[in-house]
Amino acid sequence: MRLVPHSLVTALRTGRSDDYRSAPCASECVRCLRIGVATACLLALPLLGAGASGQGARHLHEHGHPAIVLEGPGSRPVRPVTGAASPGPPGPGRVSTTPTNQILVELAPEDTTSANLFDLRGRTLTFTPDGQGGYSRTVQSVAWEDDIGPAVADGEEIRLQSFTFDFASRRWDSFFVSGRGLISFGKRLTYRHHGIIENRYGTMREIAAKFVTVPTISPLYKPYLGGWSSDEWTDAYGATQHVRSSPDRVVVTWVTTEPVKYVHGVPPDEPSRFQVVLRADGSVQFNYQNDIFFGDGIVGLFPDEPDEESTKGALIASIVDGSNPQLAGHLDLLEVAIYESSTGSAIVEWTTRDQITAPPSGTRYSYRLHLDADEPYFEEDGDEEFEFQVDLEGDEVRTRGGRLLPRKAGNRIALLVEHPGLFGNSMHARAGAHQFDDSGWVSGESLDPVLLEVPDRAAPMTDLSRSDSGFSKRQSEVFHHRGGLDYADIVCRVIDILGDEFDFFVFHEEFVLDHQERGGGRGFDYPSRDVSGIGRSGDRSPPCGEGRLKFGYSDWVKGPDVFYGGARRPNHTGFESGLLLFAHEITHWWTAYASYRRNGMREPLFGEYCGCHWRPELHTPAAFPWDPTSPGPGGFMSDYIDGRPAGFWRENADGTFTPITDYRGGGHSWLDLYMMGLADTDEVPDMFILRNLQPVPGTDRYTGQKETVSIEQVVAAEGPREPPAELAQKVFNVAFVYVTEPGRTPDPDLLDLQRELRDRIVEHWAHVTGGRSRVTTTVPAVGDVGNRAPTPVGTLADRVVPVDGTAVVEVRGAFRDPDGDPLTYDATSSAPAVASVAVSGSTVTLRAVAAGTATVTVTATDVGGSNTPATLAFRVTVRAQAAFTDDPIVPGVTPVRAVHFTELRERIDLLRSAAGLRPFSWTDPILTTGLTPVRLTHLLELRGALAAAYTASGRTAPTFTDPAPTAGTTPITAAHLTELRAAVLALR
Repeated sequence: MRLVPHSLVTALRTGRSDDYRSAPCASECVRCLRIGVATACLLALPLLGAGASGQGARHLHEHGHPAIVLEGPGSRPVRPVTGAASPGPPGPGRVSTTPTNQILVELAPEDTTSANLFDLRGRTLTFTPDGQGGYSRTVQSVAWEDDIGPAVADGEEIRLQSFTFDFASRRWDSFFVSGRGLISFGKRLTYRHHGIIENRYGTMREIAAKFVTVPTISPLYKPYLGGWSSDEWTDAYGATQHVRSSPDRVVVTWVTTEPVKYVHGVPPDEPSRFQVVLRADGSVQFNYQNDIFFGDGIVGLFPDEPDEESTKGALIASIVDGSNPQLAGHLDLLEVAIYESSTGSAIVEWTTRDQITAPPSGTRYSYRLHLDADEPYFEEDGDEEFEFQVDLEGDEVRTRGGRLLPRKAGNRIALLVEHPGLFGNSMHARAGAHQFDDSGWVSGESLDPVLLEVPDRAAPMTDLSRSDSGFSKRQSEVFHHRGGLDYADIVCRVIDILGDEFDFFVFHEEFVLDHQERGGGRGFDYPSRDVSGIGRSGDRSPPCGEGRLKFGYSDWVKGPDVFYGGARRPNHTGFESGLLLFAHEITHWWTAYASYRRNGMREPLFGEYCGCHWRPELHTPAAFPWDPTSPGPGGFMSDYIDGRPAGFWRENADGTFTPITDYRGGGHSWLDLYMMGLADTDEVPDMFILRNLQPVPGTDRYTGQKETVSIEQVVAAEGPREPPAELAQKVFNVAFVYVTEPGRTPDPDLLDLQRELRDRIVEHWAHVTGGRSRVTTTVPAVGDVGNRAPTPVGTLADRVVPVDGTAVVEVRGAFRDPDGDPLTYDATSSAPAVASVAVSGSTVTLRAVAAGTATVTVTATDVGGSNTPATLAFRVTVRAQAAFTDDPIVPGVTPVRAVHFTELRERIDLLRSAAGLRPFSWTDPILTTGLTPVRLTHLLELRGALAAAYTASGRTAPTFTDPAPTAGTTPITAAHLTELRAAVLALR
C-alpha cells in the first residue's frame, strides 16, 4: 500500500463518547448521529441532499441542553496539578481570581478562530445576470422599498403575476418564503418545532455547505431567525414576512429578530429589516437597513448543483493499494480517494479491480472509509470523526456520510460529501470493501490504517461588501462569530494555577461563539466507578488533576432569561432559567439512567428522547419544589411530552390524568435525591407509571393505566446505591469561570451579573435538595464573602380551620439561606386559646381550640452562621360548625336535598384551606332548592375535592361505594352522602 503525501496540517482534536449511558444526554445524540442518513438528529432541510450525516460527536444535544464530551486520558496526556495558588502570568491565556471567588480566564489568540461579522448594514447589493448563470455585483447605499406589502405566512408559496424569473438555469413562476430569511424555488424550507431546529449545533460555515440541492436566494438566513418555531414568537417579537408584487418586480421584506442568545442578552428595541427584490430582468437586489443587530448569518445566491454536474476536481488525499488476485475483483480495492468537487463540497471515491455489479440475492457489498483524528488511533468502536459508506443489496443502495453520485465507471463508486470539518486536519484512515451474507462477513479486505493529511482547501471568502464586475455563478458570504473553545484545556489551566479543588465547572463567555446554541450548553462529564447502583457505569478520568472533577458546562448565558434576564428585562423573573439549568445539568452526573424490575424483567425508567431523563409517563413530584405555591411541580429531570417536560401527573375525578409541566418551579424528585446519595430508600415514596398513555382529543388530559413503581424495584434492577446516603458526598465546590477574548478585561456589569447568578444558584441548590446538599464557590487564596442571614420568600397563606380541627403548614419553602446553610424553625401563636402551634422540623401544626382569630409567627434561623432569624406571619381563623342538617340521613326516609351538598362543600373547603389548598371551583356554585337539580357531577366533585385535601394532609384518600358511578344509571343515595360526611369528620 502507498500513501500519496500532502502537506501536514494541525490535527483536529475532538472528544468522543458513543456509550450513551456514559455521558449525559449529549451522548445520545452521538448514538443518533450514527444511526444513518435519515435520523432526526440531522438537518432535515430540503436544502440538503439525502444522506447528509452529522459531523461525528462534535455537536451533541439534549431538548434544551447540549454537551460536548471532552477527551479522556487515552486521547490527551493527563497533566499533574502544579498546586500554584496565585494568578497566572500576565498576558494571553492568563488565569486570575477576584475577591468574590470568581475565576477569570483571558484567552490566547490561538484558543479560538477569528470572527467575520455582518457588515452590510445600510447597503444595497445588486446581482446582475450575464445570461450564462453567473452574476456581477454592485454595492451602494441602501435603496429601501418603503411599500413592503401585506404579511404572508412562513413557508407560503408566492405566485409570480407579471413575469417569470430565471434562476439556476430554470424559469420559475413561483417561490416559497421562509421566516428564516430566505426564499427557495421548487421546495419550501422545513424545520422542526418545539425549540429544536435542524443543525442547532452547526457552525455557520457548516450550514452554508449544505446549500447545494435546492435553488435558494438568501438575503440573511439564520436557523433561529424569527424564533424557535414558525409562530410561537410572532406576537412577542413581531417577526413577519411581507410580499409586494408589481409589474416589474417582487419585493420580499423580513421584519424579524433573533429572540434568543443575544450577544449581551439585551433584546433590541426594534426588529431588524431587510429585503430581497426579484426583477423581471433576472437581477436580484438585497437591501439592508441600519438596524440589523445580529452579527452572523448566510447571505448569497445558491443555485442548486445537480449530481450530474458534480465533477471531480483536484486530488485532496488518497490511499493506494496493489492488486490482490486472491480477492474477487469487485472487492479488490486499488484506491480510495478524496477529491475536490465542482459543487464546493468533496467526493469520496472507491476504485476496484473489476466492475461492481448488483449483488446476488441474500448478499450485500459494503464500501467504507473511516477517518479518526484522535491518538491513539481508533481507541474504541465508533471513535471516528468521519464515516463514509456505500452498501449495495439487490437493487437497494444505502449510504452514510454523503450522497451517491451517478456511476461514471463500472469499477468506481462515489459519494458527494459535505463536511467542512474534514478539511485542514491530519487524520488516520482505514478503508475496506466487504461482502456479507446472512451469516456475516464472507470475504473482502480492510486496508491498513494510514495517516492522511487533508489540507484546508477552503477558498478565500467572498467579500460581498465590495463590488465585483466579474461574473460568478455562486455569490455568497458566511458571517460568523468566533470558533469553539477547548474547555478541557481551560479546565487544565485553572487546575494548574488553583489546584484540583473543584467538583464542577461553569463557564460564562463574554462573547458569542459560532454555534447555533450561541456559546452555551457544551458540557463535559466524567462518570466515576466509585458510585454504583444509579444506572451508570464507566470511569472516564478528567484530562488533568487527580480525578476530583465530575462535570461542567458552558452555560446558555446569551439568552435574555438565563444569565442576563434579571437585570436586563423589566418585570422578568430573572435568573430562573439559569438556576434550573445549573441544577438540571449538574444532576445528570447521577441521574436519570436507572431501570426497575418489572415482572422479572429489567425495564428502563429513562425516556427515549436522550436516555438521560425520566420517561415522561413516570410520576416524579418534586420533593422540595423551588416554588411551593405552584400546582404540582414535578421533578425537573423528566422527559418531554408535547414539547414540554412532564414529571407530575394530576389524577382527575374522571379517571384521566393531566401533566403539570411547571419546570422552573420544580426541583429534585425523591428518586433523584436517592440517586444523588441524599435520601435513603425508606424515604422514597412509591411512584407510578401511566401505561398505554393516550391524549384525550381537544383537552390537556390523557388516559392511561396507573402502575405503581417502588424504590425496591429500582434497587432490584440496579443494586443498592454505593456509597449509601450516610456516606455520600454532600458538599460540592463549583468553579465559576468568566472567559474574555484576548486583550480584553471583564465587563464589570456582566461580571456582577455572573456573581448574582452564582449566589442565587447556591440558594437554589440548597433549597431543591431540601438542605441535604450544599454548593460552595471557594477559590484558593481568595477570602470568603462572609456568612449571610436567611431571608423570607413570599408569604405564608392564611388558614381557616374548624374547631377541633388541625392544619399542617410546611414552611421550608418560605425561607432561603443565601449560603445554603441548614435552617431551624420555630413558631408562636398570638392567641393559644384560639389556635395552638407545634413545630417538628420544618412542619408547623395548628390545632384549632375555639372560634376566633390568631396570628402565627414563624422564624427561620441559620444556627451555623449568622444566627439572625427571618420571620413570616399568617392569620388563622377558627370557625365553629353546626351539626349537619338531617343527621343522620335515613335511607328511604330522608330525601336528598341541596342543603346536604352545600354543607359538604363548605366543610370540604375548610379542610382544603387547612391543608393549604385553594377553595374548589364547584359546578353550579349556588345550589337552590327546587331550582338546581342535583347531578352526578356534584357528587364526583365532592369526592375529588375531599380526596385532594386528604392527600395534601398526608392521609390516604377514602374509598367510596360505587367508585365509578355512571350518569343516568347510578342514583345518588343517602349512603353516598353519609360516606362523605364520615370522611369529612375523620379528616377534621
